[in-house]
Amino acid sequence: MIGLAISMIVVLATMMLFQRTSRVTVEARRDAQADAQRSAALLAASMALQEAGYGIDAAQTGTHLVVLTDAKLTVTATGTTLTGTPVAVGATGNAVVWKENTTGTTCWSGLLASNGNEPAYLLKQVRQPDSTCIDASDFGAVAWSSQALSKTPVTFEWVAASCSSFGIAPITPASTPASGAGAGAGAGAGAGAGAGTQHVLLTLSSVNSNGVTLKTSQCLTNISVP
Repeated sequence: MIGLAISMIVVLATMMLFQRTSRVTVEARRDAQADAQRSAALLAASMALQEAGYGIDAAQTGTHLVVLTDAKLTVTATGTTLTGTPVAVGATGNAVVWKENTTGTTCWSGLLASNGNEPAYLLKQVRQPDSTCIDASDFGAVAWSSQALSKTPVTFEWVAASCSSFGIAPITPASTPASGAGAGAGAGAGAGAGAGTQHVLLTLSSVNSNGVTLKTSQCLTNISVP
C-alpha cells in the first residue's frame, strides 16, 4: 500500500510538471508568433511609408500628408470612406494618409490602426483602388480599400526634423581651395545650400508581449514641413 501511494504521488507530480511545462511552452510559442507578426507588420508599414509624396512636386504636410486621430473606416452605400480629425505636427494619431504617384496617377494611401471599432485587425494598409484612383484634395472624398497587416495596436507620432532616409547623411561635395573674398562667399553659399529643410519624421510605436515599447522611425524625405 505504501508503495502504491508513493507511486500515485510520483505520477501526480509528473502530470503537474508536464502541465506547467506545456503551458509555458504554449504561451512562449504564442508570444513568439505575435512578436514575429508585429515585426513583420512594422516592416511592411515602414516600406509603405517610403512611397509618401513620391512623384509629387513640392509635396508637403497638410496637403499631401496628414496624421489623423479617431480615424476609422465606414462602409456606406457608395463605398468605404475614411474619417478622422487631422492633428498638428508633434501630435500622435491612429492613422496617417498621404498622396503618392508611383503609377502615373496620383492616389491616396495610408496606414490605419484601429481605435477599438475593428478589433479583428488593429493595423491596416489602406489605399484607393486603382480603378477609382483620383487626385482628390480631401482624403474623405475618395473610396478606400484595406489590407490587414497585424492584430497589433500601433500609434503614429510625427515631428519636423532635418533627417534623411534610412539614417544616411547626404554627401556634401568637397570645396575647392581658393583665395579671396569670392571663395569665402562661395563656401558660405555652398554650406548653406539645402540647409534648414525640414522633413517628416514619423514614429510607429507598439508594445510587444513582454510589455516593452517598440519604436521604428521613418524619415519621409519626399514630404517637407512648411
